[in-house]
Amino acid sequence: MSIPLTIEFRHLDATPALEDLIRKQFARVEKRHADVLRCNVIVDIPQHRQHTGKPVAIGIHVTRPGGTIDTRHEGTQEDAYVAIREAFDIALRQLDSDAQIRRGDVKRHAADAT
Repeated sequence: MSIPLTIEFRHLDATPALEDLIRKQFARVEKRHADVLRCNVIVDIPQHRQHTGKPVAIGIHVTRPGGTIDTRHEGTQEDAYVAIREAFDIALRQLDSDAQIRRGDVKRHAADAT
């Protein structure tokens, strides 16, 4: 099943290589989490930086039954490729954690049950 994926570039020119990397990284998400309904990816270079260099900020919004996962990652370097991979790694960890909680693999303490 093909999941709707939207990619938006802000303050940065879209390149086929960046779009291809995002699609490949999203394929990892789609393979591990088949219940994902929608994914929006925003690649941005924040304009209000005071220091030299412009780190790339990646926002990933994943919609799945019962909720959403929002990830925002600002790369520590100017390389958009590295920032995209790191952001998708973070999103996958969040999705994995959410899936474990939904399956009941994570025990909750009595104080958390209130």
